[in-house]
Amino acid sequence: IANRQARWVMLPAFASWISLRLWPAANSLAVPFLDDNGEEDDYELLPPPQALSTLQLMGIAFFAVSGSAYGIEEVVPAGGPCLALLALLLAPLLWSAPLLMVTTELSVALPRSGGYIVWINAAFGPLLAMLNGLANCLCNVFDCSLYPLLLTGYLQRTVLSLPPYAASALRLALVLLAAAVNVRGVNLVGNAARALMLLVSLPFLALVCAAWGRPNFDLSSWTDLDAQLWPQSQAQWSYLLALVLWNTCGYDSAGMVAAEVARPERTYPRALWGTLALSTSLYVLP
Repeated sequence: IANRQARWVMLPAFASWISLRLWPAANSLAVPFLDDNGEEDDYELLPPPQALSTLQLMGIAFFAVSGSAYGIEEVVPAGGPCLALLALLLAPLLWSAPLLMVTTELSVALPRSGGYIVWINAAFGPLLAMLNGLANCLCNVFDCSLYPLLLTGYLQRTVLSLPPYAASALRLALVLLAAAVNVRGVNLVGNAARALMLLVSLPFLALVCAAWGRPNFDLSSWTDLDAQLWPQSQAQWSYLLALVLWNTCGYDSAGMVAAEVARPERTYPRALWGTLALSTSLYVLP
C-alpha cells in the first residue's frame, strides 16, 4: 500500500487479487486504485474509525513496554535488591517518561498509522523512514520470538512438563493466535490486551498482598547497600543497565495506532502515564 507521503512496494496483481477474495473483511477499508496524476496509481485508504479507548490503548502500550514483571527477575541477582529497586524507580523517570511524552506529543500532532516511521518520514525523509522500518522489523523478528519461549518455559517449570514436540506446537499455536487477533483489527487487539493486562497483573497483586500479610515480613533487605552485591565489572554493569532499559522502553510503539485512537489529545496521556504507573508498580512491589 502506498500513499502520497510514502510509497511501499505493492504485492503483485495476482497476489492482491487473491488476498481481496480470500478475506474481504481484511480489505474493507481499501478503495479502488486512485489516479493522483502521477506516474503510479496508489491504493488510498479511507480514514479508520477512531475507536480505541484509554484502557484499550493502555493494554496495547502495556504489552509493548513490559507485559508484566515476567523477564525482570534477573535484575535482582545482577545488582542486589537495593540497586535493582533504585534502577527500576529511576529508569521510568529518566528514560520512560521522556519517551512517553515524545510519543504523546507526536501521536497527537500526527495522528496517523505508522508511528515513528511516519514521524521520521516527516522530519528526515523517506529513506531514513524506510531504514527505520526495516530495522524495527528485524528487531521484532528476534524480540517477539522470545515470548512464546518464555511462556512455555514458565509452564514447564510450574504447571506441566511438555515433550519437545508439544512445546513447539504450543509456541506455534500462540504465534498463530496472535496473528489472527492482529488481522481481525485493532479494536479486537485493544480488547484482548485490556483483558490480558488484568489477567497477568492479578498474580502479582496476590503475591504482594500475601507478602505484606506475613508476620515476619522484613523490608531491611530493600535498603541493604552491601557493595558485594553490586556488579563487579563493566560487563556486569552493562548487563544490569541493558536489562532495566529493555524492560522500561517501548512506549513509542503506542504511536502505531494513533489514527485509530478516540480523542488522542486526551487518551494518549492517560493511557501512557497509566502504563508507566502500572508497569513500575509490577516491577518494584513484588
